Amino acid sequence: MGLINKVFLAGNLGNDPDVMETEKAVKVAKFSIATGGRYTDKDGNEKDNTSWHHITAFGQLAGSCEKHLAKGARVFVEGRLEENKWEDEQGNQRRSVAIIAVRVEFGSPKENRE
Repeated sequence: MGLINKVFLAGNLGNDPDVMETEKAVKVAKFSIATGGRYTDKDGNEKDNTSWHHITAFGQLAGSCEKHLAKGARVFVEGRLEENKWEDEQGNQRRSVAIIAVRVEFGSPKENRE
């Protein structure tokens, strides 16, 4: 069996996408979505469990995200996990995991903002 690196998420945008262009004029859109659920703790209290996921889209997909996504919008993302490792200023090893989007479906349109 081959190796699989695939992620499917449905959630809400925390902020408008942050869009930039690389030196080679490739658009890059970065945004975070919240997913979650509810659980019951050991005392019987219901609790919300929200997870934040960092998404990066490139090229035409980034342009579509810029055009159609806004804070609070519902979105479906298909992508792959990418781990980043670095050393911080204090010499500590750090890591983060981002999702590189290959498909984004827009659940609610971007509204006109004042």
